Amino acid sequence: MDYKEALVIFSTSTEPTERRIAIEVLSEELELNEEIVNTFADGLNDEDSGVKDVCASALLKTDGFLRLIASERVAPLVKSTRIDIRNLASDLLVKLGSDAIQPLIQFLYDEDHQVRMFTCDILGLIPSHDSLPEIIKLLTDPEDNVKISAISALGNLKASNALYNLIDLYQDNEDLKLFLIEAIGKIGGASAQMFLVDKMKTETDPMLQSSCIDALAFSGDDVAICDFLLKELPVTPPEMQGILLKTIMAIAFRQEKQIDLGDSLRHVAHLALMDEDSDIRSAGLIALGYNYIEDDIPGLINESMANNPETQQFILSIILANCSTNILEMFFRRLLKSKGFEEVVEMFLLIPSVWNTSDVENKIKMVEIVADTLMRADISYSSEVIEVLLGLDEDSLSAFLFMKLNSEDRNEVELVEKFISNHSLENLV
Repeated sequence: MDYKEALVIFSTSTEPTERRIAIEVLSEELELNEEIVNTFADGLNDEDSGVKDVCASALLKTDGFLRLIASERVAPLVKSTRIDIRNLASDLLVKLGSDAIQPLIQFLYDEDHQVRMFTCDILGLIPSHDSLPEIIKLLTDPEDNVKISAISALGNLKASNALYNLIDLYQDNEDLKLFLIEAIGKIGGASAQMFLVDKMKTETDPMLQSSCIDALAFSGDDVAICDFLLKELPVTPPEMQGILLKTIMAIAFRQEKQIDLGDSLRHVAHLALMDEDSDIRSAGLIALGYNYIEDDIPGLINESMANNPETQQFILSIILANCSTNILEMFFRRLLKSKGFEEVVEMFLLIPSVWNTSDVENKIKMVEIVADTLMRADISYSSEVIEVLLGLDEDSLSAFLFMKLNSEDRNEVELVEKFISNHSLENLV
């Protein structure tokens, strides 16, 4: 059928299948025109989801004048009483981009505050500053939910020219403070950072303090902020120190700056490593630097038990490359004593990934610790781990088993003989 027949069928047929076929014919039409685009827009209200999907995709393929027509037809759907239609319109308008801004502006003045709010949310997701003057006006809307949408939109759009509007709004609007802090953090810049640091120090509500710290983590782009926050760390309440440390490490990472907590603040990293928040634990881990001491071990064990392969690999790399054999042995002995090998076997299977950068003495000690642990426990993963050890350092494994065979303790000898027999390691010794 040609496109004119398809238009007739789509507008008159009550059969979903016929309408779907007709709209598919129209979507394949090479020469789109205003009539076809309007038909696609009408199809967004169709009861058949297949028809709606085809119409939505076709509207996004428009360009030039027809794209503006599409935007003008889709924009009024923000007033639809059907949630599915409103959500579809929102998705389309964001993708239609700057062409959708002008058709949407009128709905910022709708008498229904939910329409104003929904429209503002959409404009906040379109990466253009053309809508900023109208969004800023909504900061004085009588409805707090509309104000919140405007605040969030200005943050998403990084509207630096609205920064002082948001700061002014902060003073007398307790219920909006959390949203304002987040938006100001997203906007960023020196003035935003100064504001957030000030509120972090002067607000007494822990939630607001925490939000300021999180916002600084997002917006901080000055190494001097890191140095300032480090000085604040000792006088920050313990329950807030982990969040502040996360912020410091986030800013330092962006600025490629190495943070040294020093001995006096190392306990902050220890507390962070015990936190339930994985991001705070990661900050604590990085803050310990590239060598570990005995006091670090409880926190390192706690993170190892979280079963995060990335942090497990990081811990392994530091211990095997930079730490003394004494620290290495203390860490693994305590780890195995606290949980058992079967619960951390996946971590041991990561050893090959850091083996090439490991210290020679630590390699030998690592093989001995793992072999000794396997020898004393009936573990289903034993054969898999032994294969790893053989691939890494067969000579060290052989030397360890040979030493055990020559022990004066008969129980040790019987233990190693059983281990060798169970895993067919006779040729090794």
